[in-house]
Amino acid sequence: MNHFPNNQNCLRLITGPARRTAQRWHRLSAALALRGPVRLLVFGNGFDPYLLAYDVARRTGDYHEVLWHHIRMARAETAHQMLALLQRTPDAQQPILMGDFLEPLHDEDLPASEADDLLFLSLLELKRLRAAGPVILSASPNPARPGLFAAVVRMASAIRWC
Repeated sequence: MNHFPNNQNCLRLITGPARRTAQRWHRLSAALALRGPVRLLVFGNGFDPYLLAYDVARRTGDYHEVLWHHIRMARAETAHQMLALLQRTPDAQQPILMGDFLEPLHDEDLPASEADDLLFLSLLELKRLRAAGPVILSASPNPARPGLFAAVVRMASAIRWC
């Protein structure tokens, strides 16, 4: 199963209802980890790493090898942590999967103008990362800040609706 178009330098967006998007992102993360190294960047606090471990264990008997040698994971819960994490993420040819990309920017305590600025800077980092290798992110629209989602959609090379 080929998860990427022939052009490896792409940005793919997985979107739809939050629950279905998260399930699709988990399945894709597990499938790619079984094929080789992946970097997972998790935003917000909705990701359960045990679900990923169980999925990998279900698919293979030797899941320790996959978990220890194929998956590198980092988490950011706030919008400022998200930008800092993206800035620290090295360029690599391995797939980078980002879960709940817009979640930190939907924080109601974050002023809209600041969220816009942080998204702009984050999108610059996404361009840098996708120049080195494939990037897949999941994001769901939020009616309170529809412009954030629209900006991500415009940047995506391909969109998978769940």
